[in-house]
Amino acid sequence: MGGVIGIEQQTFSGTIASLQAETASISVNNSYEAEISGHSEVMLSYVECMNEIKTLLAAYKAFAEKDVERIHSAGLAMIEAEKNLVQ
Repeated sequence: MGGVIGIEQQTFSGTIASLQAETASISVNNSYEAEISGHSEVMLSYVECMNEIKTLLAAYKAFAEKDVERIHSAGLAMIEAEKNLVQ
């Protein structure tokens, strides 16, 4: 258990590592492009939706990476503050 601030360094580090791994596992394949052999409004709409989903997923991944980075920085600052309070 943590001290005055109450952050357990090992649990925090493990949680951050898990969050980083999960964020890294989000796959956004921007190189894939659908091949349409004919003209179909339904297929064009589908491709448009898939492209929008790829864009949203890429934005979510970037947000999650930045969020985990900020949580990590805040946690490290709390751990450092904890050490300074104990001294």
